[in-house]
Amino acid sequence: MTVARHRRRIRILPAGDRALLVEPEDHVDLGALASVLRASGTAGISDVLPAAQTILVTTDARADLRTLARTIRQVLATADHLDAEAPPDSETLHVPVSYDGCDLHDVATILGISVADVIREHTSRTWRCEFLGFAPGFGYLVSDTAGLSVPRRVRSRTSVPPGAIALADGYSAIYPRRSPGGWQIIGTTTLSTWDAALAQPASIWPGRRVRFVAEADR
Repeated sequence: MTVARHRRRIRILPAGDRALLVEPEDHVDLGALASVLRASGTAGISDVLPAAQTILVTTDARADLRTLARTIRQVLATADHLDAEAPPDSETLHVPVSYDGCDLHDVATILGISVADVIREHTSRTWRCEFLGFAPGFGYLVSDTAGLSVPRRVRSRTSVPPGAIALADGYSAIYPRRSPGGWQIIGTTTLSTWDAALAQPASIWPGRRVRFVAEADR
């Protein structure tokens, strides 16, 4: 993976005393930039976490933020010379889905297609976790194929069960545990994607690929 460096404008701001916030001012692939930072082996970086528009870089306790910010800027300026490695264990996670969600028909109506078309579109593409947010283990999944972008519900639900499969604003997601939520629910899965007792609690992390499989096709 390579990242073009020409005309890249990036702000790097302190976020407390042990983190830096990287804010590209142009549209770039944040997942690719995050992978470049991970692969660079830059001393002082302890974690790299991409979000929708920023990358949070947490640092070692002894790292000097000003010096590290300059180093990060240099790394990203020469990113077209670095091959970013895929995240470890990034094999595709296959998620069995019962397409019985309470918003499935509403989603079909919004998109102007049939329920069968919604299911076919959702299962035909490979999704990739762009970042985590909202709740522990809640992965924002994106696809290179357009066509499944629907708005959030006008009124959020006070309780969405774990395993709910949902769509909103061009993303898909699996609710890892019971929580409030305003996404459009199109199905459910019995696959657990969050277990706090495990060393790696989340089954989905930035960079991981996900395929949804209709239960009827299994």
